[in-house]
Amino acid sequence: WGNVWFDFKNRFFNRTGRKILLLLLMIVAYNVQATADNLLIVETNDGGKVSFELSSSPEITFNGQTMQVNTVFKSQSFEIANVAQYYFKSILTGMKDLQQGELRLCQPSNDKLVIDGLHSSSNVRLYSIDGKDLSDHISVSDGKAVISLLSLPKGVYIISANKSQNIKIYKR
Repeated sequence: WGNVWFDFKNRFFNRTGRKILLLLLMIVAYNVQATADNLLIVETNDGGKVSFELSSSPEITFNGQTMQVNTVFKSQSFEIANVAQYYFKSILTGMKDLQQGELRLCQPSNDKLVIDGLHSSSNVRLYSIDGKDLSDHISVSDGKAVISLLSLPKGVYIISANKSQNIKIYKR
């Protein structure tokens, strides 16, 4: 085993091995960066801004006049009177172009849903879980349809697009 290990070590840590190791480290670094694109941001009245990666599982608790954010990596507390706002921010990166027949579902806000990848003037229907037809939408020329979720109560809904693609969503 000693000779096998020595031979492997010499081959791996030569120039080619170092290049492979560097490439693997770059791939890992890229994947770590990709998870950092979804953030919880806390802005304070004095103009400060603190970001927490969603991959670190932030937990927000309120105790008296204090807002506490705990993650796997750090904890920070804020006086509620000093918090201007807190919100989630998602930065989409590396999204590929849609292929023929593929749909993309985006939720830019809590009260609307955007379906992309439709044909112009496609019919999109929203159904309750028991099959009740709730609304009808027509896609615009860019292949997008916007569905309002504002008046819907919490629950499970079915979106039917192009009469052949069904998407189940859950409104919380």
